[in-house]
Order: sequence, then C-alpha cells, then structure tokens
Amino acid sequence: MYANYGRIIADEKFEPAGFALKLGFKDIRLLLETAQECVAPMPFASVIRDHLLEAMAIGQADSDWSSVSKIAARNAGA
Repeated sequence: MYANYGRIIADEKFEPAGFALKLGFKDIRLLLETAQECVAPMPFASVIRDHLLEAMAIGQADSDWSSVSKIAARNAGA
C-alpha cells in the first residue's frame, strides 16, 4: 500500500481517483462523530479532517484522497 500511494504522491498522479477525497472526508467525519459519542479524543483525526476540507475547498474533492499530500506540502512551504 505504501509503495503504491508513495508512487502516486511522488508522481502527483491523482486522476483518475481510486478513492475520491470527498469520500475520505465523509469517512473521517463519521469517525469523529462516533468518537465524540464514545467520548474518545482523536486529535490527529481532526487535523486530517481539516486537511481534507482544505483540499476540497480548493477543488480536489474528486481527486484521489492521496492528493491531500498537496496540502501538507503547501503547509510545509513547498
């Protein structure tokens, strides 16, 4: 898995999406809702949710979920 997604990220080949970013956002949203019901803190999940939301805000909703790496790179100054 890491080799496949590592290659996709390195090559920035996010189309066609194997798993759309907007679906990843839905899943992390459901995870956070469940964690809240169980009173289970998930601080890193909140960071991922924010990155996915930011990616959707700039038009990456239908790109592969791994395109969230563009947000991480941008936030790192790349």
